[in-house]
Amino acid sequence: MFIMGYDIRPAAKLNKARLGGADLDAAKLAGAILTHADLREVSLRSADLTGADMRDAQLTRSYMPGANMAGARLSRAHMAEANMYGVSLRRATVDEADLTGATLQAAVLAGANLRGSKFVGANLHWADLRDTDVRGADFSRADMASARLRGARYDGATRLPEGVTPQRRGMRRAD
Repeated sequence: MFIMGYDIRPAAKLNKARLGGADLDAAKLAGAILTHADLREVSLRSADLTGADMRDAQLTRSYMPGANMAGARLSRAHMAEANMYGVSLRRATVDEADLTGATLQAAVLAGANLRGSKFVGANLHWADLRDTDVRGADFSRADMASARLRGARYDGATRLPEGVTPQRRGMRRAD
């Protein structure tokens, strides 16, 4: 399938692609290389991005509810204000990423590396963050009501929203 001149298929090499605003709903992009890609305001609803390399990708205000991004690499990706309702980021690498104001309600992030990422004002209601690495992550003003945090590793640089007590939520200090 070709979209905006790009061949959209599993393991596609789309580094630095300019796909902003494209409709990629249900696209099969498992293992695709999307490093430094411009995916702002793209629709990736129910897309398969398992194992995709999306380091440094621009996904600001993208729409991707139900997308499968398990095992994906999203280091330094910009996902501010993205709608990621119910997305799977199980065992994904999402370190140093910007998810300011993103909707991650009911998302599965279990086992993910979220070190140093910014979740300021994000909606993580009912999200599964069990066994994640959140050292240095900033969750200031995030909605973490009912978020599952058991086994999540945090440190002195981790910023949690008011009312979230690591010990009560089963988090482990890992300085």
